[in-house]
Amino acid sequence: MSNAQRNKADFYVAMDGDDRWSGRLPAPLKDGTDGPFASIVRARDALRVIRKRRPQRPRRVLIRGGLYQLDETLVVAPVDSGAPRAPVTYAAYHGEAPIISGGRRVANWTTGEVNGKACWVAELPDVKAGRWTFTQLFVNGERRPRPRLPESGYYRVAGIPEEALAGAKWGAGPDGFIYASDEIKGDWRNLADVRVVALQLWFDAHHRIASVDAARQVVRFSARTVGGGFRDEKNQWCRYFVENVFETLQQPGEWYLDRPEGRLYYIPCPGETMA
Repeated sequence: MSNAQRNKADFYVAMDGDDRWSGRLPAPLKDGTDGPFASIVRARDALRVIRKRRPQRPRRVLIRGGLYQLDETLVVAPVDSGAPRAPVTYAAYHGEAPIISGGRRVANWTTGEVNGKACWVAELPDVKAGRWTFTQLFVNGERRPRPRLPESGYYRVAGIPEEALAGAKWGAGPDGFIYASDEIKGDWRNLADVRVVALQLWFDAHHRIASVDAARQVVRFSARTVGGGFRDEKNQWCRYFVENVFETLQQPGEWYLDRPEGRLYYIPCPGETMA
């Protein structure tokens, strides 16, 4: 198959495209009057129109190389589905590598200090205003971890208080457990943003803390756990770890988003630069 055949499509999407164009061309014309679309959403909508007229024909959208950053979820509905003899295909332009990302770039970094460690800091007004939040950070294409306790290994649930068991059942289990020693503290910064990750049976459950009773060593969550109880595959109390604790932000590669302050902290890995 020739490259021309591989790159034959009903519509094209490209970084230098324009949603006002026809989308029928793989590259813009020199006079700027026509060319590919700029967005996948525009190509999806154009497909809906032509498929309504001729639903029996296969349809294809090719996306050229580049980084396509989405401001909102790309939604495909039943109306966008094809059929065995008339499939609808979205694919990369032959020889190119498009990347579709829901991420937002953070660029306004300055140097600072956190918990006695040198770090980078970014002020994010949209976060402070409650218009934006996130739980993942990628640096140079690699996911970076949030600080966790313990730094390696796991804690283990020590039991379940009677009040957390009230009304519990499979699919809506207890909403808290007993922890050992000082593994969980009620005075952590932004306690509602701390996550307790319990490794139950074959799944992990991420819990938001509602309250901490230090005297009884009981933590209660804002929702019930998914399983019937905090048990593992051996019917023992399950392992867990605590994630996103500001006070433990110390290791290279770790980050923390202070939502009330609208401030992102990152401790760079050796050799990383802001550039």
